[in-house]
Amino acid sequence: MLLFMTACSNKGEVNTIPVDEFAVVITNPDVQLVDVRSAEEYAKGNIDGSVNISLKGENFSGEIGRQLDTERPVAVYCNGGRESAEAAEILSSMGFKVFELEKGYKNWIKENK
Repeated sequence: MLLFMTACSNKGEVNTIPVDEFAVVITNPDVQLVDVRSAEEYAKGNIDGSVNISLKGENFSGEIGRQLDTERPVAVYCNGGRESAEAAEILSSMGFKVFELEKGYKNWIKENK
């Protein structure tokens, strides 16, 4: 837990982590969980407690600025990992500490989370 709390203090950093670690990270109430898939994909299934801010939306950075607290870390995922990697870089450039789900929601489902 101490390692997690220390890691959360490093703003502007991206950590791509496997399903089991991601599952632990998102249990922390300070972590903001973001699904960057389309609204249609999100509606078909998502990780409980996530908010949907589509990377392909009209103004991704603007929505992030409106909906998220830069003082809190963000856990981000997409379907397979490509879009969340792009989103993680954007979030990091905005000063967020970012945890990205390795291989995305498909892997989350495969691992039965």
